[in-house]
Amino acid sequence: MSNLRIQPEIKEMRIADLVPAPYNPRKITDQAYAGLRESLQKFGLVDLLVVNKRNNRIIGGHQR
Repeated sequence: MSNLRIQPEIKEMRIADLVPAPYNPRKITDQAYAGLRESLQKFGLVDLLVVNKRNNRIIGGHQR
């Protein structure tokens, strides 16, 4: 096994600068979107997005 240790770079980004992945199969309904919005207002962001820093493409967390 490798002892490779990668430290994530955490930074704030503007939503407008993020690029959704075209291969993301998940779609969100209006009702689910309202629930997501309410959850974010109540609990905040509890899990970070994963973004390719070369092109700002979202890799994980499209519905966060």
